[in-house]
Amino acid sequence: MVRLYDKDYIIRRQTEYIRRLEIENRKLERLAKWSVRDTLTGVGNRRRMDMALHSCIVEVQRRKQDFCIVIIDLDGLREMNNVHGHHAGDQYLKKAADLLQDVAREGEDIVCRFGGDEFMIIMPNTSYEHGMHLVSRINEQSAIHNIPMSAGISSFSEHSQLSESNDARSKGIIKKMKKAADMRMYAMKKAHKAHAAKAHEGAGNEKHHHVGRAAQHVAHR
Repeated sequence: MVRLYDKDYIIRRQTEYIRRLEIENRKLERLAKWSVRDTLTGVGNRRRMDMALHSCIVEVQRRKQDFCIVIIDLDGLREMNNVHGHHAGDQYLKKAADLLQDVAREGEDIVCRFGGDEFMIIMPNTSYEHGMHLVSRINEQSAIHNIPMSAGISSFSEHSQLSESNDARSKGIIKKMKKAADMRMYAMKKAHKAHAAKAHEGAGNEKHHHVGRAAQHVAHR
């Protein structure tokens, strides 16, 4: 029979209780982490995106700091799924997410996936001009790695004076920011398609030219 004043027994029970608490806390931390993560790509999900945007609004109100959002849409995902299947499409999404995390500023920018092939990078304390550097890096790296994507940017200060921000007004401005970034992203996508069509047409004309010259060479032999 264990007596209540057995110190060794009490210490063992307390130690075991603390150990179980630590295990449960680690489980809760993992759950909290993955509750804001996209399960496929590992970047933030829509919930994480909303949390980050709210934090940026708080900083605008508190410190009058500007911030930017960049909306990115993958140009080749549908074709990848249709031609190579959805497993290949999933791998394509993972590679795109890795690329975006590589170009984003570590510890500052937040990369999130909020749609099938749509991502957002939230850039706290960043002006439009500095945000454009990220768009340039996205264009450069997507071309190098052959992961076609289109990006559009918008800043808070484009749509409101930082000194005039308040909670209700800021939420409306977030909608305007998303719309402006979306429009710029689609403008880039349209430009990419026009460039690809022109390149394809040029390749066709070049092929026709070579075929014609070859035919002439054969005819004169």
